[in-house]
Amino acid sequence: MVSKAQVDRSMFDAAIREYVKTTSKSTVDAINGKSRDLLFKAYKNTPHSLYDRTWIENYYRERPKIISAICNKKYGRGGWNWDTWSYILGRVILKAMRSKSYMRSGFVKGAKQIQATAASKELALPAYAKKFTNVHAQTIIATASRLRTSAEVSWGGESGMDAQRKEEMLNKALQSGLRAVTADIANYLQKKLNKQAKKNSGC
Repeated sequence: MVSKAQVDRSMFDAAIREYVKTTSKSTVDAINGKSRDLLFKAYKNTPHSLYDRTWIENYYRERPKIISAICNKKYGRGGWNWDTWSYILGRVILKAMRSKSYMRSGFVKGAKQIQATAASKELALPAYAKKFTNVHAQTIIATASRLRTSAEVSWGGESGMDAQRKEEMLNKALQSGLRAVTADIANYLQKKLNKQAKKNSGC
């Protein structure tokens, strides 16, 4: 199953059209920069997941070397037993269930495909996105002949219900990103108007 984030970006696009009229940056750089910011904001605002505990437990039980490596690092080789291993497994499961990394990774992958421009400062995006091979992103950046960006990002889901839950979370994250960047543009435009009004009044 596949989960995708799908939201209405009409207000964001309208804000971008006004933004490119006033910024000193090139239209291409402005569009790419704000689109990158959008994915970054979605990454920052991704809610905590509600992962299926059984799936996570099976994942680690099928890969016991992961838990054993953690035990070796924490207690030293020969310094732990089966009870300790089970305890560490439980801790790892709880941490995985609370983690945002998997859900954030798609937004990170998408943002990394948009080069940093004069309109968007270089972002310190985490490298953990490389870990999740079933999360895919394909971002098309704006060019002089195509003044629009698009991003196709998908996450794996273990079942129809799991995919639906993930999609709801992704949509919330993306909607939050859209609101944040649209508000940033609105604030920028208002400051421009205030500055121009002050200049015209001679104050």
